[in-house]
Amino acid sequence: MAQNLGGVAIALSIFASLVLLGLERELAVQASGAAFIFIVGLVDDIVTLKPTTKLVAQIAAAAVLLFFDYRLNWVRSQTLDTLLTLVWVVGMTNAFNLLDNMDGLAASLASIAFVFFAIDAVTVHPNHSVLAFSLAGACACGGFLPFNLRPGKKALVFMGDSGSQMLGFTLAAL
Repeated sequence: MAQNLGGVAIALSIFASLVLLGLERELAVQASGAAFIFIVGLVDDIVTLKPTTKLVAQIAAAAVLLFFDYRLNWVRSQTLDTLLTLVWVVGMTNAFNLLDNMDGLAASLASIAFVFFAIDAVTVHPNHSVLAFSLAGACACGGFLPFNLRPGKKALVFMGDSGSQMLGFTLAAL
């Protein structure tokens, strides 16, 4: 079981970085949702939850984002945009969970995505909070990779649902 708790190290690294850097109110909603998804994933890593229970938790976390008006704004219809946002957040959360079946895949892709969010936060859409969140995520995943992606050797630690679902939710929310 301890081998399946690499997500704990990733989450603690991200959340500790955000606390040290002074998380602004702007991203507190996303960080809170990510923490909730992390806790649900951690419980699943330890005692195995039903898929429907995890899905309800993911929908609840996405609903919190919607409540605080975090939306994709892809279409003019608020109803359709709400549904698209819900599908996006739950879909990304589960997509990263499914990507975590190969050593290093989920963490590598998350690192790349976080780096591109950081680049965007510096260039196109200047935002210090998104930059801090993105760099914390990229560094946490980068620190995890040497223990999970070991060509020719067995992985020492796995991300588990706590890490993979939290990364998917975080990237969807950013």
